[in-house]
Amino acid sequence: MGSPKITRKEFMILNLIFESESCSMKDITATFSMPPSTAAGLVDRLVDRKYVIRSKWKDDRQRILIKMTVRGRRVVHRC
Repeated sequence: MGSPKITRKEFMILNLIFESESCSMKDITATFSMPPSTAAGLVDRLVDRKYVIRSKWKDDRQRILIKMTVRGRRVVHRC
């Protein structure tokens, strides 16, 4: 059983996180001009596949920080 196929939008988000080391959901919605619900759905799928993790910012617990996992880095390097 291989890895699930990654969509273009999912890869674009992965690449943004890879280049930045981490980013907020707000960064994703602003960079790609997409509604927050769309960004959240795409990030949910990336979290489910263990390509990224979500965490809270230290100073603002309502802000969500998205970070790349080792598995996510491998996907970016392969593409």
